[in-house]
Amino acid sequence: MAHTARMFLFTDAGLRHLSRRVMQQLYAGAPVLPEYAGTRQRVAEVYIEFEDKKPKQIIDMRGHTLKFDDRGGLVRNDPQRASLRWTLSDQDRKLVYAAIWGKNVIPLA
Repeated sequence: MAHTARMFLFTDAGLRHLSRRVMQQLYAGAPVLPEYAGTRQRVAEVYIEFEDKKPKQIIDMRGHTLKFDDRGGLVRNDPQRASLRWTLSDQDRKLVYAAIWGKNVIPLA
């Protein structure tokens, strides 16, 4: 069994999956998301267990708020970051499950 982490950004249009490449670029200081310049955005950090290359279950889900600089890069030394954690609502969780399994049903683990 394999485990992986996925990041999802909550937008007005729904969830946006942030690929590992985008996250690596953000943490390296690259302004890869200029559409979010100067904003704070809610993200879900999701840990998933895979079996035969298919998602089997969600191990953990955490909500964070990321702050973007004026170019669309990540503000890494945000003093408010620790206080901007949040608990995902049932609706937020349903969106994440749908993004992972491609359904609107929460699978039983």
